[in-house]
Amino acid sequence: MTLEAHCESPSSLMETVMARALSDDPRERALEAGTAGESARSITARFGMGISTAIRWLRRERESGERVARRQGRARRSRLDAHEAFIVDEARKNITPSEMMARLQSERDIGIGRSMLSRWLRSTDGHSEQRLEQER
Repeated sequence: MTLEAHCESPSSLMETVMARALSDDPRERALEAGTAGESARSITARFGMGISTAIRWLRRERESGERVARRQGRARRSRLDAHEAFIVDEARKNITPSEMMARLQSERDIGIGRSMLSRWLRSTDGHSEQRLEQER
């Protein structure tokens, strides 16, 4: 038997399988119940959440007083972060973006486009966009 047999559409299948973020209201109510002495298992049955979620929320509140949701997902990293020293050194030589891309390709085996280089330089806050616009 498959999940598809019980679902009307692909979107309802996604809702069945994928977790969703809970709002702050159920979190607050669950934490209040935990503070009042209710067990994590009874909180999960009462509010319809996973046992690991309730345990994690109660532990965080007990250990650090944290009652708000943390940001979901992982931090976005760039392939260029590992080569920051090289890029900064090359940028100090006042080379053009095309030269920078060529050096990254030949010396570091990193193939990137102008937009990626421009975005990365802007995100590091130490380099002027003017260097990139000189070649345009």
